Amino acid sequence: MRPTNRCLALLLPVLLAACSSAPRPSIPLDLHYQRKLDVPFFAQQTYHCGPAALAETAVYRGVDTHPDSLADKVFVPGRKGAFTVEMRAASRRLGLMPFYLRGGLPALLTEVDAGNPVLVLQNLGLSWWPTWHYAVVVGYDRADRSLLLHSGTRAYYRVAMTTFLETWQRANYWAIVPVSAQQVPATADLNTYLRAALEFEQTGELARAIDFYRRAEINWPMAKPALLALANAHLANDDPVASMAVYRKALQTDPQDPMLWNNYAFALLRAECGAAAMNAVSRALLYADGDPRYQQSASEIREAMQQRRKQPLSVSCPSF
Repeated sequence: MRPTNRCLALLLPVLLAACSSAPRPSIPLDLHYQRKLDVPFFAQQTYHCGPAALAETAVYRGVDTHPDSLADKVFVPGRKGAFTVEMRAASRRLGLMPFYLRGGLPALLTEVDAGNPVLVLQNLGLSWWPTWHYAVVVGYDRADRSLLLHSGTRAYYRVAMTTFLETWQRANYWAIVPVSAQQVPATADLNTYLRAALEFEQTGELARAIDFYRRAEINWPMAKPALLALANAHLANDDPVASMAVYRKALQTDPQDPMLWNNYAFALLRAECGAAAMNAVSRALLYADGDPRYQQSASEIREAMQQRRKQPLSVSCPSF
């Protein structure tokens, strides 16, 4: 996706104008003065900036891959490039969460300062004549207000923040922070992290979703949404025993939540703990003041108990 000389010539007056008139970008004051991450570099082949950028962030996270092996997963020959949706999907297939960055330059610098390279989309052309390009932000220097990019055939390419912001703005500030389940993006909060983890579950990658939900449980201890997501994923992954343990933990955070009791009841039922399941759904009915939804759950559990009558799955059923 390297721009042609003609595009660069058209772009030059715009960039010069931007440098002379754009306001100074705000930089968080609590960052290191300089950062330069040791991120592998792959010089891109023609139009293959997407595979190169994704490979750089993946190898940095310990994934054994190469741009050549990613090209057929993200590159669209007819468009001579890669769509953002393919980039995110390919990141997930590599086991990396493509955490969507929000917050502009301050958020980008915060991630790099925390040791997280940021994969960005730029428009190196004009709004009406775009030249799309993926690059990886791997460092910054507050002294001269510059960023370091792995971009095209140039490693640690230095560019003024104002210039970069012009090109990034024309791509609607699109950026992702690819992380494994061993890291949490510096700008993530519980809700944004769980939404990103949910994408693994929605695409059928339950085992990987569970890894990221576990990381959320570690990073935000006793947070009910993280525990609920993890317990539900265990149940969907046909592991009712693990699900039961997490639901019990979640109930410690809110012992009168009818939804937790309801879900816990179905985990108990899946573990062949029928009597305990009825006790749990009764608690749901109690705390929900007879909500018809939980009455339906009680009927389903009662009917299932009559049909199944199996031994518990190597688990001690709670007696309440």
